[in-house]
Amino acid sequence: MAATRARSKVRKGTADGKEVGEGELYLEFTKDGKLYFVTTNDTLKGTYTIGSGDQVTFNFDKEVGGKKSHVEKISISGGLLTLTDSKGSIVFSQLHDDKYENTTWVSEADKWAGKPPELHEGAIRLNFQKDRSIIADGEKVGAFVQGNGTLTINFTGKFRNMEWKSKDMTVTDHRRFSMIDSAGNGVKFKRIFDRAE
Repeated sequence: MAATRARSKVRKGTADGKEVGEGELYLEFTKDGKLYFVTTNDTLKGTYTIGSGDQVTFNFDKEVGGKKSHVEKISISGGLLTLTDSKGSIVFSQLHDDKYENTTWVSEADKWAGKPPELHEGAIRLNFQKDRSIIADGEKVGAFVQGNGTLTINFTGKFRNMEWKSKDMTVTDHRRFSMIDSAGNGVKFKRIFDRAE
């Protein structure tokens, strides 16, 4: 695992005694020993080290469940990664998706340009298709081009009655990007769903 980059989304499991639903957690290991643990509310960053046998230690930049360091039992089989500790077991399936096709992104809760009206989470939903088109509100609204850690959206016309600037938007942690309209107002998007091909 230390020699490669791996991304996984949770399939099922129990964490801290609570059931975890499919897609609620994402886990990413990078080849330089960094770790990203993405929940529905936050992106936790840290490092990981492989111990003896089937042990892995996660060291987060902030507390998770009351502590920053966590020792887990890890097993990998058939594209599934299982983490087990005294509080439960979580099964992740590997994602092979540095690609954005077949993904869904929604706007995060925010204030429009820092002022009312408030934009509730999911007010804007973008479905990125395999053919590189984008579907929103049931209609094709444009196309996307994926760069190296960036995303460009080319709208076929006004979207939500606004012009948008979207040249080379940075996608952070493979999970978030911000889209800016022609007036400079920004909307943050997060990835919520990866659809099977």
